[in-house]
Amino acid sequence: MKDTIGVVVSMKAVVDRAKSPDYNQVTGHVKNEVALEFKAFCARERLSISEAMDLALSLFLATYQDKKKFEKELKDLRAQDKT
Repeated sequence: MKDTIGVVVSMKAVVDRAKSPDYNQVTGHVKNEVALEFKAFCARERLSISEAMDLALSLFLATYQDKKKFEKELKDLRAQDKT
């Protein structure tokens, strides 16, 4: 099976994760530039989108355990979106 950018993904891995109680589907919308760069990175590194998202979300959560830092950076990000 191939994902949307042509990376070969193991059908068994996709099915195993989809049926496993240890995994949950997470979706969201990001800027086109971010999505394209993320997909290209995954292709270059031969990572599935799921593997990369799992790692990225884990790193995000580990980074933003400090709530005050997170709130300031989120406020700054939202201010950038308004410009």
